[in-house]
Order: sequence, then C-alpha cells, then structure tokens
Amino acid sequence: MPLNKVALDALLKLLERSPDRSGPIIRKKSGLELHSCKKWFDKSCAKAGVVDLHPHDLRDTFATRLRRYKTPIEDIAALLGHDLRKHSMTARYAHVDLDTLRKHVNKLVAKARGQN
Repeated sequence: MPLNKVALDALLKLLERSPDRSGPIIRKKSGLELHSCKKWFDKSCAKAGVVDLHPHDLRDTFATRLRRYKTPIEDIAALLGHDLRKHSMTARYAHVDLDTLRKHVNKLVAKARGQN
C-alpha cells in the first residue's frame, strides 16, 4: 500500500509506542496493543465533537477525494483492495463530485454555442 508522507509520519509516530518497534502499531500510549479501533475511535470523535462518523466512512472520504483529483477508478479500486475487474464496489465509495459533473454538463452548452 503506497502511503503519502503525512500517513507514513503518523504511523512511524505510533510505532514509537511499540516496546520493540515491531508488531501492531495501533497501541495506547502505554504500549498496550489495541485489538479494535471501535473504542478509541468513538472516544476520539466524541472528544473532537464529531458525531455520526464511523471508521468505514474514512474509506468513503479517501476514495471520493481521489476521484475528485481525477485518479482513475482502476487505481482507486487497487488502493481499496477491490477486485480490479469489477468497479461496482469502488463506485460505492468513490462518489462523483458535483462540481466536476457541472463542469462536464456545461461543456455541452459551450459546444452548442460553437465554443470549445
């Protein structure tokens, strides 16, 4: 899985909590392994004042933002671990940006008026 610098830096920071710098990296500050994100994710959201957010929602945001920046659907599927031959699952996550759709529809108006 390719990671950008921000994600890699965050994971390396978490790795510092591991006593021997190996094994699971999602740990409490004490170094204790966390086997589920549910409790700490919900606690973090509550502390930040974020309501109705679930860990899986982050996949949706990730895919939608990639699509907004013109990442090919095949690449988004690969990053999400989806079957590269079928894009129906990826399409559930990688929502189309309305501004992009408006831009494409407005091309029809420009074309009809003889503009390119």
